[in-house]
Amino acid sequence: MNDIEDIRRVLAGCCFATDSGDTEGRLATFSDDIVWEGGSFGRFSGIAEARAYHSASAGSADKFRHFTTNSIIDIDGSQAQVRSYVQVYEPRFPVIPMRRSWRWPGALPA
Repeated sequence: MNDIEDIRRVLAGCCFATDSGDTEGRLATFSDDIVWEGGSFGRFSGIAEARAYHSASAGSADKFRHFTTNSIIDIDGSQAQVRSYVQVYEPRFPVIPMRRSWRWPGALPA
């Protein structure tokens, strides 16, 4: 694999660890100097704060699914910078296949 694919695997691993409530697995995807700014969801800096943040929310792991899209990965020697969207959905709503006409086959449950 190349470096960009390795980075994409780290991003995906972070999402899977988050969704399974695996705090240590998620922390393994961060560097020691992690800074996460989640707007209304909070902020943490460093592994100790990250551990406390994720441990506190691990009980709700089965309520959401995270995934990343539109990743732009810039590599400069041994350093990389990633910008991407993190999207979250609630799995209680089923994924509804679309018809060929691109219309929804039915409404989502209330």
